[in-house]
Amino acid sequence: MLKHLLAISASFIIASPAVSKPLKIVTDIAPIYGLVSQVMGGTENITLLLDGGASPHDFALKPSKAKALQNADILIFTGLGLTPWLEKPLATLAQNSQQIALMDAPETVHHEMRESVVFDDHHDDHSHGHDHGDDDPHAWMDTQNASIWLAHIAKKLSAYDADNAGKYMENSAKALVEIQELEAKITAQLSPYQDENVMFFHDAYQYFEQRFDVHAVGSVTLANDENVTPKQLRSIESLFKKHNIQCVLVEPATKPGWVNRLAGRDVAQATLDPLGASIPLDTDFYTNLIQNTADQITSCFKAT
Repeated sequence: MLKHLLAISASFIIASPAVSKPLKIVTDIAPIYGLVSQVMGGTENITLLLDGGASPHDFALKPSKAKALQNADILIFTGLGLTPWLEKPLATLAQNSQQIALMDAPETVHHEMRESVVFDDHHDDHSHGHDHGDDDPHAWMDTQNASIWLAHIAKKLSAYDADNAGKYMENSAKALVEIQELEAKITAQLSPYQDENVMFFHDAYQYFEQRFDVHAVGSVTLANDENVTPKQLRSIESLFKKHNIQCVLVEPATKPGWVNRLAGRDVAQATLDPLGASIPLDTDFYTNLIQNTADQITSCFKAT
């Protein structure tokens, strides 16, 4: 991947189209903002649509964000599978902007949406081509996708802004090395817990699970954020007993007592957030998000 990045950098130093002022880029969620900032070499002129802990699945666009979208040169977003509410703004506000859906980038790893709160064999490989309509949209949680997307973003920015193509390629190559080192570190960190069962509160970590061999047996809520049904809760209660689950990865707003009542006993809990609302928005955002996820999972296992 690194050699490929360096090799193609020269091919994008072309005059198409000329850019005399800084690019105005809009991103959908913080993890994508973080990856774009790594390629750009900073956060200047990058706008994030979803601030704080807003859910990407159901969001009302603020006027200031709508204006930024309207004035953007490039919109870089995960895909409409994550943010279906973006479909209309793309057609009405961003029709003059270049639109880059990262889920459509070549070689992106895709996994099918899990349709039950009780997971099948975690070690089955459900990866497939990008033409499937039921993709799990949380693909940034796979560090391999982050590497693929860094190269894709650098390629697109270089084609649009030829004057800075060398900078984009150099920054993305540097970021790729950092992510490769991070992946090796986390693989070693989590390897002692490969045989341990874990429960997630929200099914947003399938890509992380499969990349780092984390054995999740279920989640309280599905990846599409649908409300939990009584039947699903009964299934979760059965999972706690069947697998003797001692570790639950919850969300920031989850009440520990509620989880303990669901489990029928006190269980170790650690807080995860796939959007990293508490992480500073800078060029280290993505690596901090993934490392924090690994650290929280590790702390939960150690507390059992």
